[in-house]
Amino acid sequence: MEKSIGAPTFVEDQPLANLNSLKPDKKTEDTPFDIGDLRLEEEKNVLGNVNILGQWPIISSTILDESQMTAVRRVMTKKLAVVQGPPGTGKTFVSISALSVMLDNLHPGDPPIIVAAQTNHALDQLLKLIAPVEPNFLRLGGRTSEDNVVIKERTLYEVRSKTPIRGETFRSNYKNAKCALEGSSQEIQMDIHNALRQGDGEAQVLLEWSIITQDQFDSLQDEDWINAQDPELPPGVIALWLGREQLATPPRCPSINLGFGDEEDPEFEALEEAEVETGKKDDDDIDMLSGKWYPFGELYTGVASLGYSDSKLKKLLDSKNNLWDISPMLRGEVYRYLKRQLKAKLLERFQGHLLDYQRNARSVKIARWEADVSLIERSRIKLIGCTTTGLSKYRGLLASLQPRTMLIEEAAETLEGTVLAAMFNSLQQLILVGDHQQLQAHCNVTALDEAPYNLAMSMFERLVNNGIEYIMLNKQRRMISEIRELLDPFYPNLQDHSSVLDRMINRKPIPGMGGRDTYFFHHQWPESCDDFLSRFNVHEADMVAPFFTYLVLNGIEPSKITVLTFYNGQRKLVLQKLRRQPELAPYGPKFNVFTVDSYQGEENDVILLSLVRSNLQHNIGFLENKNRAVVSLSRARRGLYIFGNSVNLLAANTQSFKLWSTITDCLRLQKRLDIDSGLPIICQNHQTETIIHEPVDWEQLAGGCRLKCDGQLPCGHSCVYKCHP
Repeated sequence: MEKSIGAPTFVEDQPLANLNSLKPDKKTEDTPFDIGDLRLEEEKNVLGNVNILGQWPIISSTILDESQMTAVRRVMTKKLAVVQGPPGTGKTFVSISALSVMLDNLHPGDPPIIVAAQTNHALDQLLKLIAPVEPNFLRLGGRTSEDNVVIKERTLYEVRSKTPIRGETFRSNYKNAKCALEGSSQEIQMDIHNALRQGDGEAQVLLEWSIITQDQFDSLQDEDWINAQDPELPPGVIALWLGREQLATPPRCPSINLGFGDEEDPEFEALEEAEVETGKKDDDDIDMLSGKWYPFGELYTGVASLGYSDSKLKKLLDSKNNLWDISPMLRGEVYRYLKRQLKAKLLERFQGHLLDYQRNARSVKIARWEADVSLIERSRIKLIGCTTTGLSKYRGLLASLQPRTMLIEEAAETLEGTVLAAMFNSLQQLILVGDHQQLQAHCNVTALDEAPYNLAMSMFERLVNNGIEYIMLNKQRRMISEIRELLDPFYPNLQDHSSVLDRMINRKPIPGMGGRDTYFFHHQWPESCDDFLSRFNVHEADMVAPFFTYLVLNGIEPSKITVLTFYNGQRKLVLQKLRRQPELAPYGPKFNVFTVDSYQGEENDVILLSLVRSNLQHNIGFLENKNRAVVSLSRARRGLYIFGNSVNLLAANTQSFKLWSTITDCLRLQKRLDIDSGLPIICQNHQTETIIHEPVDWEQLAGGCRLKCDGQLPCGHSCVYKCHP
């Protein structure tokens, strides 16, 4: 009798798995690896049910290569499966392939599989690929980065809002907890209101809290002392009692932005406007602090007087039944004392109310989770996706579902503590998919990244370094060979799939470059530093932007070009200059310009890499980080063009020399780096070569060479522009 993955208990070696969703599409077998076109769910009869401990299918019968099939097999048969996926090797496809098999073999009543990713974007990309295979999934958290209706409709908030709570107990528990929470919230609001109250009613609050006596309160209401209200004074008898001379404006904290600059990308503004228009809530909105907002400040205070301690002021107040008998010169200091006493008493009660609020908030969360667990079980949800932060945020909910299998995508970028927080007692299988040679985990406190804490090391990397057996995918389907060769020092066993060798259809040469699909443009233009301590290089940006335009004029869509840089200052500068290119005006203000750290997992046909750093001190900052270098060099499919000071890279330090010398040597052997030359381009019309040395050289070109265009316009006149494609 054979068992199947997803049975009630997980055994180290299970004999049966349904691999029927891995059929290759004959039309796309030799095309670039595009998960979105694989139709995993539609093709169910190639591999069928396979004894995974026996003979596995031959590789030619599936779209998987040998290393991918080995990785899928490991995921099927091991309690701990570690899969390393170098750039372009299809590690996400391996995850989807394994998940589709496991989902097919889940039995009724089995707990859902948990899938987590480091970012909302990565999670949404994964769920978008899972949706055709298994539409009955659930996404925790509503910060979806995808404009995908399917994913938005599968958020917990949306599913919950469309499904009424069943069971009187669930409804009663949630209602009672919610009412208790609202009561605690109102008590806290009243404490804050009383502490900050000024003007009408302020004297009454002081009386109610026994800060002043009844006689003192009555004296403030004595009409013999009260004249017509001074229009320049704040309202209320306290302000009148203080008088103009004893009123002071509280000092304000200076406004600072902590180094955060204004975001100049209109995409961010459009996103904010969209959120305001829709007004849609999600689980993240619900869990955020909400309620009545109080500006925690006061309109006025009293003038301070030196030499008066609290004991002296208390003695003074005890001796005065009529507050008007207090010297006008001391009333400011007396008022400050009264407010301190009031806030001390309110603080004591506030702390008690805060404990009640926290307890009631927890009860609301538990009551909601109890109803959510019932909803998930009733809906027979097979897969739940969340960010790695969500593993901690929703730990109570997830733990109550008693999951057995958890897969973490981009696991090498996930902090070890985050994974440990999700090690539920019921967990029987952990699948880690990632690449420790790309971006690493990162702590908010930078000092914790380094020794002796080393929290930047993920569980994925720690397991690999400690000799835990893992599988490395070794056939890449992204880069042309010239780009892949730059990664040989990091991945010596990485091979090219046949699809990237097809330079006629799949990986066409870059037009206007004469076969130079990779090139390192060397310069010595100095860098600068902006107000937020981010680096930028004006001359380099002036070189990159018109080169971007040149490629567009030669037939490459702007959406197929991405500018990468290591610094946000340079990102904003390049974006500004692209928007000022007149030839790009028809394409609008949106261009692909990103920092390297935000681009892991992404790719594009052409990558323009701006290194920025160029200085006499030979400092290169982020550029000496091997993991960032790997990411930056591995995003391009057809063309990679690097702009920077190659001498600065090699002279910085031993670590930098070791890293970048292998890359520059490879480019030099390919004749794609010449520090004594500029950037060579080839005119498609005349096949003439033009060398670009300075940004000003682009001004003489219109996408071709410096010859005059000999074409004729529809009106019969000759074209007045220089040669253009």
